[in-house]
This record gives sequence, C-alpha cells and structure tokens, in this order.
Amino acid sequence: MFDAHAHHGNIEFRNAFVCTSSIPSIDEAEILKSYSFFAIGHLPSSKLDNLDNVDTLLSSGFHLGEVGLDRRFDDIKRQIKDLNTLLEISKGYNRCTVFHSVGHIEKLLEIIKERNIKKFIFHGFTGSYEIAKRIIERNPNKEEYVCAAGISPSGSIH
Repeated sequence: MFDAHAHHGNIEFRNAFVCTSSIPSIDEAEILKSYSFFAIGHLPSSKLDNLDNVDTLLSSGFHLGEVGLDRRFDDIKRQIKDLNTLLEISKGYNRCTVFHSVGHIEKLLEIIKERNIKKFIFHGFTGSYEIAKRIIERNPNKEEYVCAAGISPSGSIH
C-alpha cells in the first residue's frame, strides 16, 4: 500500500509521500525524512515564508508539494506569483512536484506546460476524465500521475 499524498501527523505508516502545507524550518523538516518520500509545500491560502529554506531542503532530497492554485482563496495573481517562485527555485533539482488544484486546472496545466515540468502528481484531482487522460497521455515516460482524491486514514477527503 502506498499513499500518494499525506500530511505529517495524519498517518501511521511510513510508506507514503508526505507533504507539508507550509515551508518548514530545517529542524522540522528532518522529521519527514522517516517517510518513503517527503516534500515541502505551500498552500495558496497562506503567506509564502521561509523561502531561504526551500533551496536547502530541495538540495537535501525533498520534493516540492503540496503547491498550487485554489479558487476558494482570494488573489489569484498572488497565488500564481507564489507558485512560480517555488517552481523557479525547484527547477534545477529534477524532483517530483505535488500539485494542489481547486478550480484552476487549466491555468495550472498552462504553468506546467510553460515550465516543462515532467514529474508531478495532481493531489485530489477533481478535473474531468478528459483532462486526466490529456495529462497522462502528454508524457510517454509516465512520470505524471493523477490522484483521484486525497483520503486521510481518518477517512476524510481533502
């Protein structure tokens, strides 16, 4: 069993791709290394901070996630700017990116295409079957994945 997306503190098993909702301190991030895969992220609802830690953590093996766009929060221009800032920092590391997308799938796909991002997971994907098929067929190496829903061990869908 492998959880394609979980948050530290919400899971009891180690075979998971664990993401943060905000960029942690270096010390906080060390805890995540006990999981199979670990990522640092920034949800669109919050202020982007701890940017100095991003490069350090990516260079030590962290992936990027959960990052993205969300229609539930104001200021899409700020969300896009924050996302592009993180993607720019991560571009030289060849890491997987876990994307969060609520209501802005086409804009996020445009950013992915512009930046030529090849390794990514759509966490909690709510787009259509046609969009999912388009994403998967785009890359013959199959380094792109669509997670139909993020389900926590408590059974809640997020």
